[in-house]
Amino acid sequence: MTTAAADTGTDTGTDTAEDIGTDTAADIAVDTGRDTGVTAGRLCAVILAMDDVTPDLLSGGPGETGGGGLDRDLQFGDDLGFDSVMLMQLKYGLEKGFPELGALCLPELLPSLATVGTLIDYLSRRLAPAGRA
Repeated sequence: MTTAAADTGTDTGTDTAEDIGTDTAADIAVDTGRDTGVTAGRLCAVILAMDDVTPDLLSGGPGETGGGGLDRDLQFGDDLGFDSVMLMQLKYGLEKGFPELGALCLPELLPSLATVGTLIDYLSRRLAPAGRA
């Protein structure tokens, strides 16, 4: 999925949360009993902004999570088909979608890219106020 830039009429190659609509990201929610829902929603918007990723793919397919929720067990490589280029796009998307984190160190980020859930946990830890992590 690509979006044409409104001002120049050129294809930017990436979508933003505004392009896909925050309702789409909000519709794919996580119910983990922990304070990760906002992080999961923002992560969902980042992932959906990438080419070839659809809401059904993130939820594990229609009806597979019982409520269309973000499937924490999805593996980036095996289930979502991410290759090394897509992982770099995800890193840059995370830096844009979570500007308060600053630049992300790829070697530090890589272990958290096993599943959607491990990435949500990593982001939640990084976003947690000091003393709460």
